[in-house]
Amino acid sequence: MSKGLAVFVFVILLAGGITVAILFLTNPSYQAKQAVEKFYNYEQKAEFADSWSMLNSRVQKKFTKNQYIQERSDVILKHFGGEDFSYEIKHRKKLKNWSMEQGAKPIATVYSMNVVQTYHGQFGNFTMYQDVFAAKEEGKWTILWNYNK
Repeated sequence: MSKGLAVFVFVILLAGGITVAILFLTNPSYQAKQAVEKFYNYEQKAEFADSWSMLNSRVQKKFTKNQYIQERSDVILKHFGGEDFSYEIKHRKKLKNWSMEQGAKPIATVYSMNVVQTYHGQFGNFTMYQDVFAAKEEGKWTILWNYNK
């Protein structure tokens, strides 16, 4: 293969790789998963003020920032006896016109994921499953929970 052809093939492959990376990174489903990962990374580090700031305004209306920080800390660190936890995100799915609770205005597009948290602590290991939702609000990815009964 000539040097010129090799350079041409390299440039084409590089451009193709960059295009694929850009398409992947700008994919809303990927971005939603990244938001959920960021949220649970904050929770793992007990940075509850930061995780609260990622909650959708509809969820934030359910408790003040101070209440969230206190209750999340109590549940994870005290009640569960959790010294730490790991998590895994499974089953990402796009939903249209989803409502977080009965009577609430639907959100046009959300991404549903099942988060599996495994706590490791003084009471042994245990696992909690929760459906978590991510949606854009004012251009920013936010976290929602299901309050439907």
